[in-house]
Amino acid sequence: MQGKGIIKFFIVVITLACLYSISFTFVTRNVEKDAVAYAQGDLQKERAYLDSIADIPVYNLGFAKYTYQEAKEREIALGLDLKGGMNVTMEISLQELISNLAGNPTDENVINALKNADIRARESQTD
Repeated sequence: MQGKGIIKFFIVVITLACLYSISFTFVTRNVEKDAVAYAQGDLQKERAYLDSIADIPVYNLGFAKYTYQEAKEREIALGLDLKGGMNVTMEISLQELISNLAGNPTDENVINALKNADIRARESQTD
C-alpha cells in the first residue's frame, strides 16, 4: 500500500481549501445577522449598516484581512432553493399541448378526438 502518505496529504489540502472557501460565507452571514439585529426590521437601516462597514476589515486570517465587500465577493453562492426563496409548480393541459404540437389542426376529426380524449381522461379513475 504505497502512496498512503500522498493521499492523506491531498485529503488535508482539499479539506483546508474547502474550509477556507466556506469561511467567507460564515463571516458574511454573521455580519448580515448583526445588521438585521441593529436595524430591527428597518431595511434602510440594514442597508446603511452594511454600506457603512463595506470597507472595514471584518475577517482577519493573520496573513490577509478582508473587508465585508471582499468577503461577500468570495462567499459561496447559494441558489434560491437553498435560501428558501422560490418554488414553482407547473400544470400542463395535455389537450393544448397535443394541439400545439400538431400545429393547431383545423381538421374536425382531430379536434373531436382531442375533445373525446379529454372527456375520457376526466371521467376515468385510472392514470
